[in-house]
Amino acid sequence: YYLTDDIVLDDTKILNTGYTSYLCLNGHSITCDSTVYYLYSTTSLTITDCKGTGKIESTESGGATIKNNKYLSIWGGTILNSAGEDVIWAFPGTTTYVQDGNIESNNACGIYDFGGSKIQIKGGTIKGTTGIEMRAGELIVEGGIIIGTGVPTTITPNGNGSTSHG
Repeated sequence: YYLTDDIVLDDTKILNTGYTSYLCLNGHSITCDSTVYYLYSTTSLTITDCKGTGKIESTESGGATIKNNKYLSIWGGTILNSAGEDVIWAFPGTTTYVQDGNIESNNACGIYDFGGSKIQIKGGTIKGTTGIEMRAGELIVEGGIIIGTGVPTTITPNGNGSTSHG
């Protein structure tokens, strides 16, 4: 997929690729202002931005912007959740690879690992109240910037989801 224009989604959307997919933002944006929006990868999803100004943004609360159920690779663009939710959910047995780009949540995790996944960071910036929260699994950081903005660090067990900020 190669975006040729900006896209605004104003109702609940779940985009399930179901097969190996490549998305080039091409300097354009995908914005969702509904309560639920997911890019949902069940096989392999690669996101790039050949122009450097492309963006995927979720502006309403209701869940993560991208749910990774297999393999997610980010090579550019900005992925932003300005509604205070996690940007990427990495489920057990998945791989998330970040080579470049910006991943940012205004009030939650940049990447939240449910446990048992592999996350590899080689570049880019990941920012959230907690930059990356790992439940279990493998985290490899070879470059890039990870920023936690929550002050002070707090841990609040809740039975589901992110438990720390900072």
